[in-house]
Amino acid sequence: MNKNMERFEALARRARHDAPPAMDVSHHVIHRLEVLADESIDRPLAWLTLGSVATAAVTGSFAFSLYATLADPMGLLFQVTPLLGN
Repeated sequence: MNKNMERFEALARRARHDAPPAMDVSHHVIHRLEVLADESIDRPLAWLTLGSVATAAVTGSFAFSLYATLADPMGLLFQVTPLLGN
């Protein structure tokens, strides 16, 4: 075993010999954990996330259409030629 594990085991052995507290505080601890778990979502952070996702979706769709156009140079030529008049 490594040194940290030996120290942990020694602390665990010593803790097993300690007497439990006279007052039961477990319900207070559980109540505080439930309050922390029930906290609502941070609204500004949620709006920022939603805006970032929407921006990424729009940018991604634009980039994909641009890539599809640039990946086929002959297709781009045939799209531009009618605009030139001949």
